[in-house]
Amino acid sequence: MEEPVARPVAGEAFAYATARLSPTARRILEAAHRVLTRDGYEGLTLRRIAAEAGETKSLIIYHFESKAGLVATLVDSLWHDTDVALVDGLHEPPDPLTGHARELIALHRDLALQTSLYATYFDLLPYILRDRDARRRLAEFYDSYRRIGVMCLESSTVPLEDRDALTTLLLGIGEGVAAQALIDPDAVDTEGVFALLAEMLYACLGGTAGPLVAQVREAVDWESGAPPLPPETEPDPAGDLAPVAVNLLTAARQVVHERGFRALTLETVAARAGEPRSAVSYYFGDKRGLVHRLHATVDHQNRALMRRAVRRLPVGVKRIPAVIATQERALTRLTAFRRHYELLPVVLRDEALRVREASAHRSLRDALAGCLAGSDEPGRLRRLQGLASLSIAAPAGLAIQRLVASEDVDPAAALHLWTRIVMGALKAPVTPD
Repeated sequence: MEEPVARPVAGEAFAYATARLSPTARRILEAAHRVLTRDGYEGLTLRRIAAEAGETKSLIIYHFESKAGLVATLVDSLWHDTDVALVDGLHEPPDPLTGHARELIALHRDLALQTSLYATYFDLLPYILRDRDARRRLAEFYDSYRRIGVMCLESSTVPLEDRDALTTLLLGIGEGVAAQALIDPDAVDTEGVFALLAEMLYACLGGTAGPLVAQVREAVDWESGAPPLPPETEPDPAGDLAPVAVNLLTAARQVVHERGFRALTLETVAARAGEPRSAVSYYFGDKRGLVHRLHATVDHQNRALMRRAVRRLPVGVKRIPAVIATQERALTRLTAFRRHYELLPVVLRDEALRVREASAHRSLRDALAGCLAGSDEPGRLRRLQGLASLSIAAPAGLAIQRLVASEDVDPAAALHLWTRIVMGALKAPVTPD
C-alpha cells in the first residue's frame, strides 16, 4: 500500500515558518514588508526594520537568527495563506485521474495573479541567490512546496516515479508565468494559460480533451517545419560602438554575472575593463545609460540565438521535442537565466526596459507558436499563444529552483515529462525514433 506523504507543517524547521511566529515576530515581519515596499532591498536593514517595528535589533536576531532568516521567512509569508488553504482543502474527494492536481494548478494560478507578491519576490531573489544562508533557507521552503505538490498527487494516476518531476514542473511553470505577467501584463492571459495546463494534464492521463486542448490540436501541423522568421529589423546596439565602449559593456556584463547588479557602478566597470572612469561617462553618460545599452545588447544577442535555434529545428513531429531539448541544454549552464533574474527587478522598475523585455517575450512566444503551428497563419498562432507561454515558463521557472538549490532539482526529468505531457495531450503521431 502506498505510503502517504507527510504533511509539511509539524516538526519542520522552515516549512510554514509564518504559521509559527509569535505576535512580536509577526509585527517585525510586517514592518519588514513595509520597509521593503518603501525602500527596496537596499533599505532593508535590521536598523530600519527595528525602527519601523518599534523593537530592537537584538530582538529581530532572537526571532529570525539573522537577516537571511528574516528574508527567507518574508518570502514564505508571501505564499503562506494560499498554501494553507490548499492543504486544508485536500480532504475533498480527489479527481480519479489527476488527484488534487487541478487544485495545485489553481494555487499556482492564484499566486501568479497576485503580481505584487511576485514583484516583491523577484526584488528579493537576486540578493537571496548571493547569500549562502538565505539561499539554504529558501531551498528548505522550496522542498516543502514540492512536497505539498506530491501530496496533491497521492490519489492520482500519475506514476509514482513521475510525481516529483511533475510537482517540480508545475512549480516552475507557476513562477515562469508569474514573471511573464509582470513583464508583459497586457499580452499574458494568466487564467487561460493555467486552464490550458490543467486540461493538458487531464488529457495526457487519458481524460477527454477539453475545449482549449481541442483548439490547440486543431492548430498544430505535425508535418511542417517552423515557418521562416521575419528579417531582423533592429540593428545591433553594440554595432556602432568604439572598441573601448564594447570592452566596457563586456566588463559590465561580467560584473553583473559575478557580483550582482548592486556592484554595477561606473567605477567597478572601469576598473574591470582597465579603462578610466571618464570613459564610461563619455560613452554611456550615467549608470542608467550603461544599463540601458547593456540590456539592449543582451536582448539583441538573445534574439539572434533564438533565430539560430529555430532555423536548426527538424521538420515534422520531432520539432516540439527538439525545442524542449534546446531549453534543457540552456538549463545546464544557467548563465542567461542568472543574468535575467539579476536584472529583472531593474527591468520592472524602468518602463523603457520593461517595454523592451516585453517585446522580446512576444517575439519568442510568436516564434514558438510558429514552430508549433508549422505556419505563420494568424488564426493558428492565436490558438497556440497559451501553449507557447507555458513552454517559455517551464525552463524559466525551473531555472529559479536550480539557482536556489541545484542538487535538489532535476530539470531534465521535469522537461522530459513536459515533453510527454505536450505530445500526449496533443495526440502527437507516433514516429520511429
